[in-house]
Amino acid sequence: MLRLSVILAFFAISMSSTSWAANWNEASIKSNNNGFSEPSDGRPTTYVVPNDVLDKFTGADKKIKEVMCSVRGTFVYEEMAEIVANPPIRIKGLNSAMNNIPKVEGISETGKFVARFGEAVTDVFVDRDKKSEELLENLYRWAKANALSGTWNCWADKNCGGYWAKKDGSDPAPSHDIDQSYLAVHSLAYGYFFSLASFKPNDPRHVTIQNYLSKYSTSPKGAGKGHYVASLHTGMNWIELLFQQRAGNVNKKTIAKIIESNNKELLNDGSIDKRTTRGIRALHYHYVTLNEIMINMEIANRYGVEIPKEMHKKIEKAADLFVKGYRDYKYMNKWAKVAYNRPYRPNQQIFQPVMTQKPGGKSWMYIFQYRYPSSPVSNELKVILKNAGSAASDSAVGLGYGCIYAVVLESNSPGYLAESRIAKWRKDLEKKMSIKPIDIQSAKSKIYSDKDNFMGFRITVNGVGSDHSFKVMVDFDNKVQKESGDLKNLRVELVTDGYLDPLNTEAALKCKKANIKKKDHNLVAYRLFSGNRKEEENNECILSTMTEAGRKKAESLLATLGQIFANENVKKSDPYGVLEKHSKFLMETN
Repeated sequence: MLRLSVILAFFAISMSSTSWAANWNEASIKSNNNGFSEPSDGRPTTYVVPNDVLDKFTGADKKIKEVMCSVRGTFVYEEMAEIVANPPIRIKGLNSAMNNIPKVEGISETGKFVARFGEAVTDVFVDRDKKSEELLENLYRWAKANALSGTWNCWADKNCGGYWAKKDGSDPAPSHDIDQSYLAVHSLAYGYFFSLASFKPNDPRHVTIQNYLSKYSTSPKGAGKGHYVASLHTGMNWIELLFQQRAGNVNKKTIAKIIESNNKELLNDGSIDKRTTRGIRALHYHYVTLNEIMINMEIANRYGVEIPKEMHKKIEKAADLFVKGYRDYKYMNKWAKVAYNRPYRPNQQIFQPVMTQKPGGKSWMYIFQYRYPSSPVSNELKVILKNAGSAASDSAVGLGYGCIYAVVLESNSPGYLAESRIAKWRKDLEKKMSIKPIDIQSAKSKIYSDKDNFMGFRITVNGVGSDHSFKVMVDFDNKVQKESGDLKNLRVELVTDGYLDPLNTEAALKCKKANIKKKDHNLVAYRLFSGNRKEEENNECILSTMTEAGRKKAESLLATLGQIFANENVKKSDPYGVLEKHSKFLMETN
């Protein structure tokens, strides 16, 4: 059945025989006679993160942790608050293939809440003062509403239908509805106990939350133990391990059985049984199942459970298989043509590029680099992750598992994650230190355009030693979002006079169309993005075509936008509060 591998997608998408496992058993486990390892020094209690990793993460530079693991702005918390205002009471309508998500009641809201909660619990672990109270309240409201409790338990009624009764998987699968409800709550439990349970421990809201979570700590009535969740026999074991840990009696035999099962299903050629053979989704299932396996190996390391030597070799081959398949889909044909529960199309795979994935199942790519630092595959993974998005959440374990390892990698070898978020942060920090914001004396603004999906402002700022006149162009997805002040993109338009180096005109014309304004094939204005980090990267193209003085002037203006938009004279000209809201966003993220 589709188990843990599935939630990673929706909650949230030939090697040398030498084994590079030198770093695997370096953990210094502080255990009692039974091999349990429960920190009593203020660190979080988590059965998932080994002590060697947790110690290094806890002792790492706070700024590195903030860059790799913190949430920027308020979006994560705002989306959770919106969902708990009307939490999903059930999940209903999944089919066997689980490819009908948009039509399924409750699944999208559940997936968003779980993903955002995972980001937030990591965020407040890095900086407890940030939004712990808000996060606790959001989870409390979810638990108080008994979210997902209305999901039909077909197991109890012995009426779950025939799984994959239709060849295309379009048949109803109520077993998925109840299973995904359990998976969602499990993810919330992992994150909650990692960093939120210790916040205001005597607050009565914790009782409501823990009572809610405990309802999902055993299999649904009518279902056998370990019947689901487990693409690789993990079953109910993860959640049971969590509650065992809370009680201080973790069953190491359970962990050993998980590792034994994983080792059997990791095949000698690096493929994974019934995962790497899934037709056009083969690469995806291989990828997310690798995440589960490597997390299981970390759980084993956490409690000193032995990992078979051959498993290290096979996991390395499995990682290499992913790298080769990721770079060339043809490489997957050998396994994909088996078409297990998915159609096969030669040379085709449905797989979202790692760099565009939302926070999710990238954790294994960081774990692998930490555990096998000398492996050539580690270098390949580092390249793939070079421009990857955040690893601040992983729905499998309900917290930013990948970012924890990313912090340790960077702490062990400063500069290791070159060209990554760390390097970009350092570069941005150096740039910010060299930019002097405008000393504002006065400002005035007026609207020059107010269409359904667009607003335009003319703003003049008087500062010490210079005046700045510019336009602000604001785009929205729709009129409703405009009226609530939720913009899609904001650009500052500057006439080229006084900014452009004439020798760089041709280079400027080759920049992204959204960043320039032309008239009769002549460049007349620059358009600089503000607040959209992905689009802001395109600003560099036009900034590089300016004179040195022009660039400093433009960067000083961008650095001052938060203060300009907060100016009372500017706010008066904005009936929807768009600029004021953007001002708050800029203030929080700078």
